[in-house]
Parts: sequence; structure tokens; C-alpha cells
Amino acid sequence: MNKLVLSLVIVLSFSCGKAQSETKNKKENITKTTYYFVRHAEKNVKGGNNPKLTKEGHQRSKRLANYFKNKTLNAVYSTNFNRTLNTAKPTANAQGLKTIIYDPAKLDYDAFINDTKGKTVLVVGHSNTIPGFVNKVIGENKYKEIDERIYSNLYIVTIKNNVIEEELISQD
Repeated sequence: MNKLVLSLVIVLSFSCGKAQSETKNKKENITKTTYYFVRHAEKNVKGGNNPKLTKEGHQRSKRLANYFKNKTLNAVYSTNFNRTLNTAKPTANAQGLKTIIYDPAKLDYDAFINDTKGKTVLVVGHSNTIPGFVNKVIGENKYKEIDERIYSNLYIVTIKNNVIEEELISQD
């Protein structure tokens, strides 16, 4: 009788351990990717093709860095312009990251999504590129170009186990 009880205890222990291990593996396989998309901050409208940020723009870029103060970013992307780089810089510096330059006209969006899977990423772009970038990531044509007077849009896209959630909030 003792051998039978011992055998049952061993079988039950093994089964419970296996079930706990399978539950743990399922939790570990949950992949969450979060993207934050912003247009650059206020620019000097008389600055030519590559204007710098205004005083208000620098203040906005600092507020953006503060927004991420309690969030961990894995990467910061920016186009190669003064206004986008200077919008991204305070956040990248605060996170200890180097800004990765991208060209929206040459970007392989599928490769970008694959390369950033499971990460939390900030992308800084322009009024005519950020909405399209968000649309590529969410797989639908939802967002239109940003009005030239608006600098406060923050698009947040979260992908968890292939379920996409997105929202547009104002940083003001």
C-alpha cells in the first residue's frame, strides 16, 4: 500500500510541476510592443528647410522627456532634421539612449515592426509622416496628416499577442 501511495504522490507532483511550468511558459510567451509617435515640437517657421526649435519647442521636448520619466524606452527614432532630433534629444538623453536616424521614404515598415517587437519605442517625425507611420503599424488608414498648427499629438500603439490597441492623446 505504501508503494502505491508513494507512486501516486510522485505522479501528482510531476503533473502539478508540469502544469505550473506550462503556465509560466505561456506567461513568458506574451509579447508586448509599445510605440509612441510624435510630431516634432514647435519649429522656427522662418528657418528654411531645416529649422530649429523655438523656445516653446524646446520646452515641449523637455515635457516629452518628463512624460517618459517613469517609462523605460528601448529605442528612440528620429528623422535627420534639427527639429526632430532636438525633440527626441532630451528623451533619449534621459533614457541613456542614442537616437536612431530613419528616413520615412526609405523605411521598410515590416522590418521596423519585426526589429522592434517586444520593445518600447519613441518615434519622432513630421506632420505628414507620423500619421502614415501609425497607419502602417496598426494596419489601417485611420489617421490623416496633422494640421501644421498642432504639435501636441501623441499616438500610442500597443501590440500584445497580435492584438493592436491605439489611442491619440494630447500632450497639452
